[in-house]
Amino acid sequence: MLNMYCPDPARSKIAIDALIDEVILVTGRSEFSAPEIVPGLRVLIDSLNREAGLNDAGLEAQRHGLVNTLCNRLRLDGLFRRRPEILAEKIRGPIIIVGLPRSGTTKLQRVMAEDPGLQKLPLWKILNPAPLAGDGESAVNDPRIDIAKAVVQAMRDNAPDFFAGHPMDAMAADEEVFMADLVMRGWNPCYSAKVPGFENWLEQQDFSPWYRYLGKLLRMFQWQDGSPQKPWLLKTCEHLPYLHELFAAFPEATVVHCHRDPLSTIPSLGALTAASWKMYADDIDDREAARFVLRHMEKQMKGYMAQRPVLEKRHRFVDVGYSEIVNDIHGVIERIYFAAGVELSPEARKAMAAWEAGNPIAKHGRHEYSLEKLGLRENEIRAAFADYLERFGGLMQGG
Repeated sequence: MLNMYCPDPARSKIAIDALIDEVILVTGRSEFSAPEIVPGLRVLIDSLNREAGLNDAGLEAQRHGLVNTLCNRLRLDGLFRRRPEILAEKIRGPIIIVGLPRSGTTKLQRVMAEDPGLQKLPLWKILNPAPLAGDGESAVNDPRIDIAKAVVQAMRDNAPDFFAGHPMDAMAADEEVFMADLVMRGWNPCYSAKVPGFENWLEQQDFSPWYRYLGKLLRMFQWQDGSPQKPWLLKTCEHLPYLHELFAAFPEATVVHCHRDPLSTIPSLGALTAASWKMYADDIDDREAARFVLRHMEKQMKGYMAQRPVLEKRHRFVDVGYSEIVNDIHGVIERIYFAAGVELSPEARKAMAAWEAGNPIAKHGRHEYSLEKLGLRENEIRAAFADYLERFGGLMQGG
């Protein structure tokens, strides 16, 4: 997860036993209630210590992030034990936006999230899904809001290149993937630091626990705010190769796939990943970050393409091109609502139009990237995504 940090130059490495002891102390628990995540936690910590090349500030940032994640997990475990009625909540939908990163998914999510008729996950809930006190929440005074605002400001100040590529807003909808660390099934650690050991471990894992836990989290959020009649809106690019697990958890989901030429998305994500790694380490090779991105996203897309032909026969998919999102996003949204069986109200249309008018492209600066700087070649990207381009290339014109 993304968190603020205070540098501690004296710290030399992250120690799992000390980490767990700190989490137990902070949360006031008598024991660590999530032993199933310890194997993944050990691999991640070992990779951070040995492979990431973290500087002092980066080491403390990663340690603090892990403490925050584990504290959230223990608080959530306690909440689910105290309130078993949470799991009786019924999830409607959800509408789930997927696609290669940098393919218009964030804009589509942010515009649709303006609909008061949809449930969504603002960043302040994602960063700290567990209430810090008691079982409830307050959208006005909840201390998690101020924490998220401080995180966003720190990102804006310390990582302007990253912020230009992925603007953040404490109150705006963001990606549920940041919560996957709660079950050690998230790829976010690989995009925040160079951790090939954890990457290799994660590739061998079953992701069903993440989708089951995401269902629990949505039920918890819904139980807190009392909106069971509203469909959910989600967005995470990392859902691509896990469609079987996704539909097992959410059989009524509508998947919206945003398509853009990998020649644009892969170098853009490569540059964004390099900027992210540089927040925590001093000696980062942009080309190495780009190689990780190409390798990972090729595997993600191949997994998706293997599952899509079977699953589209019994589940709802909506395919949209990046140029459509840029030039006719309201037409795109009408198609999505129709497919999902959701009413698009006049109030929602007005709110969406207002958001788009107030958020022009490059509002937070331009995200610059190039194939040459990243050591990527056009022919290798096209070869990596050949099957994807063959089927969906027609949707990528003009984008």
